[in-house]
Amino acid sequence: MIVNCGQDSYNCENVEKFENVIQELLSNDSAEVWISQNGGKDDCPCLAVLINENNATINYFGEDGSCYSTFIGTSLIYKKNVAV
Repeated sequence: MIVNCGQDSYNCENVEKFENVIQELLSNDSAEVWISQNGGKDDCPCLAVLINENNATINYFGEDGSCYSTFIGTSLIYKKNVAV
């Protein structure tokens, strides 16, 4: 699984590595995090997590060019404790 944030890309070979990367990225006040199997914003299916201070939106893209699902959170209760 590949996690992209800005110009940084992380190859997560296991769940522990994935959790560590996500926790590090979510510790920022704002971030745009893309999670996919092969990397890149055009790789589907993927999740896009947009973070702005204590608010977050999660977008799920099932197929390129198809409809997507959006989950909007009004606040993150504890940003550093993320369950996947």
